Amino acid sequence: MRAFWRNTVAHLRMGFRDRQSLFWGLAFPLLIAFAFSTLFRQGTALERWNVLCQIVAINLAASMFSVVMPLVAMREFHILRRYRVTPLPLTVFLLSTLLAQLVFVAISSALQLLVGIWLLRLPLSIPWAQWAAVWVAGAMAMLSLGLVVASLADNIRSAPALLQLLFMPMLFLSGATIPEFLLPDLWQRIGEWLPLTHVFRALKAVVAGKGWEALLSPIGSLLLTAGIGLFFAHALFRWEAGEKLSPSARLRVVMAVLVLLISPKVMDGAFAFWLRPRGTLVIYAGRLWDGESARLKEQVTVIVRDGRIVEIRQGFVRPPFRAQLVDARRWTVLPGLGDAHTHLGNDGGFAFSATPEESETEALERRLKGYLRCGVTMVKSCGDHADQMMRLRDRERKGLLAAPRLVIVGPAFTAPKGHPTELFFWAPDLNPFVRQVAHPSEAIEQLRAIAKNIDGVKAVYGKGVGFFTYPRMKEEVLAALINAAHQHGLKVTVHTDHAEEVRTAVQLGADGIEHGSFVDTIDTMTLQEMARRKVVFVPTLAVVDGMRKMAMGEPLDEEPFVRTVVPKKVWESFEEGGWIAMWRRWMQMADWSKRLQTNMENVRRAFEMGVPIVCGTDAGNPATFHGPAVHRELRLLHQAGLPITEALKAATSRCADWLGLEAGRIAVGKWADLIAVDGDPTRDLDALTRLRWVMKGGQWVWQATNP
Repeated sequence: MRAFWRNTVAHLRMGFRDRQSLFWGLAFPLLIAFAFSTLFRQGTALERWNVLCQIVAINLAASMFSVVMPLVAMREFHILRRYRVTPLPLTVFLLSTLLAQLVFVAISSALQLLVGIWLLRLPLSIPWAQWAAVWVAGAMAMLSLGLVVASLADNIRSAPALLQLLFMPMLFLSGATIPEFLLPDLWQRIGEWLPLTHVFRALKAVVAGKGWEALLSPIGSLLLTAGIGLFFAHALFRWEAGEKLSPSARLRVVMAVLVLLISPKVMDGAFAFWLRPRGTLVIYAGRLWDGESARLKEQVTVIVRDGRIVEIRQGFVRPPFRAQLVDARRWTVLPGLGDAHTHLGNDGGFAFSATPEESETEALERRLKGYLRCGVTMVKSCGDHADQMMRLRDRERKGLLAAPRLVIVGPAFTAPKGHPTELFFWAPDLNPFVRQVAHPSEAIEQLRAIAKNIDGVKAVYGKGVGFFTYPRMKEEVLAALINAAHQHGLKVTVHTDHAEEVRTAVQLGADGIEHGSFVDTIDTMTLQEMARRKVVFVPTLAVVDGMRKMAMGEPLDEEPFVRTVVPKKVWESFEEGGWIAMWRRWMQMADWSKRLQTNMENVRRAFEMGVPIVCGTDAGNPATFHGPAVHRELRLLHQAGLPITEALKAATSRCADWLGLEAGRIAVGKWADLIAVDGDPTRDLDALTRLRWVMKGGQWVWQATNP
C-alpha cells in the first residue's frame, strides 16, 4: 500500500507540474465549459442541465489523453524501465496511475460543474449521489481504456492516432456532440456499443430524475468496461520502448476489442436475468374484475409466482412462507389496459410539437413509461420506425425497459405515395416507416424480408377523407399481402377510411379493421361477415374526437392524466395563436363532429351484431396523447353504445387476444399485469383514473405515493 500511495502522489505531482497536462487537463476543459455555457444558456432548466451533461461527458472522453500521453512518454524516455527494476508490481503501478488520473479528472469536472452551474444559472436540486455514481463509473471506464491504448502505443507519435480511433467515434456517435436523431440509423446502432453513449445517457437520466432503475444497466456496463480495460492493460503492458508485441499479445488485442464491444450486451443479459420476475406474490383484492365477467367478485386472493398467476381463491387465504403480501383490500383489482393502435414517434402536439431536451430514444421511452402511469400495460405500434421499435421491444421483453408489453407491425404497407408517406417527407429513407408496393409480387417479397422480425402486418387501404386524399393500394396487391402474411403466421390489420374499403378488406380475408369508416355507414352484410369470422374492429374514436376538440378550441389538459404524463409544451402547443386559429377555421369543426358520430354509429351496430371491438386510440396524432387517450377511447366506446364492462373488455381481454399476449385477464397462467383502482370501474369509468398501483409481470411499475 505504501508503494501504491507514493506512486499515486508522484503521478499527481507530475500532472500539476507539466504545463501541457495542466492546459489539456484543466484549462482546456474550462474553456469548453465556458464556451458551451455561454452559447447555450437559453431554454428550460432541463435543457441547460443537458448542456452540462454534454460538457462533462466530453471531458471524460478526453481524459483518455491524460493517461495515454504521459505513460507513452515515460516508456519512450526509459522512465518505466526504472519502475520495472524497483521492482514495482504492475498491478500496483496501473491502479495507482488510474487513481491519480481519477483525482485529476475529478478536479477538472468539478471546475466544469461550477462554471456551468454559474453561467447556465442551474438549480442544484438533482440527486448528486446518482450523478457521482455515474461519473465515477464513466471516468473509470474511460481511464481504463486509456491504459489499454497506452499499453499498445509504440511511441509518442503513434499514440494520438491510435487514441483517435477510439475517441472520435465516441465523441460523434454518443449524442454528446451531435443529437442522435440527426445520425443515420446504422450510426446510431454503432453508438449503442460505445461506453461514452452510456455515460451521456446516464447523466441525462440523472438530471431528468429517472431514478436508480434507469442507471443500473449503464453503470454496470461502464464498470464492466473498466474491469475489462484493466485486465487487458495488465496483459498487454510493456515497460520497455523497444519491446514488441508477441503474436499471442496481438491475439489478446483482438480479444480485448471484441470483449469491450460485447460488454454492454453482456451486462444487459446479466440484468435481464437478475430483473426477471421471481418469487411468490399474494394479492388481497377487496374487489376483483377478471376481464371477462359481468360483475365484480368480492374478497379474492390472487397468488402470483414468477410473474404469472398460479392460483385464484375466494376469501383472503394465508400466504405461503416467504411470499410477499400486497394488501389491496380497499381497492378494485383488474387487468391492465391496452392500446391496440399507437404511433409512438410523436407526442400528439400541434405541428409535431417536440421536446428538444430529449433524444428520440428518450422520448420514446418516456411515452411508453407514460402508458404505465395511466394503467396501460400493453401497446401496439401501428407504423413507427421499425428498427427503433424492434430495439425497444427486445429491451422490454428482457425486462430492461420500463414499458408496457410492446407489439409491433413494422413498416406499414401502402400504395406508391399512399398514406402515410406524406407524413415522412422529412425522412431520407421511408423504408423503416412504410413500404410502397405497386404489384403483388413486390408486396410478397417485401413482407418476406421482414416477416421474422414483426408481430403482425398493417396494410393501408384508404384513399383519405375530404381534403386529405391519397393513392389507394390495388385490390390484388392487398389480397396477395394478406395471403402471404397468413402463410407466415401473421395477422393482418387494414387501415380504411370508407365503408366500401371495409367491405373489400373483409372479403379479402383481413383479420382486423383499423378506423372503419368516419364518412359513411358500414353495410349490414359486411358487419355480419366480420362477426361470423371474428374480424376485429379497432375504431379509434379518440383521434377523431381529438381533432374535434382541437377544431373547437376545447382544453385538452383537463382530461385525466394529461398534465401528469404529457410534457407541458406539447399540450400548450394548442393554445390560441395565429397559426392555430387558421388551422381551426380550416379544419371545419362540423365535419369532425359528424365524422365522430358516423363512426360511433358504426361501432354501435357492429357491437350489436357481435363484431369484436378492441380499444385503440391512434395516439401520436394531434390532440391524441399516449396514455390519456385510452381513457378517452373507453368513454367514447361507452357513449357509442357499449356497456361499461364491454368497453373494459375492449381494453383488456379482447385487446390481449388481438395482440397475441397472455395478459388481459386475471386467470391462471396469465401474466400478472394488474392495476388497482379506487372505486368500481364496472359502474363508473372514472374509477380507472383513481389508480393506486400498476403491476406488470408481478412487479410494481408505479405506485401512488399516498396510501
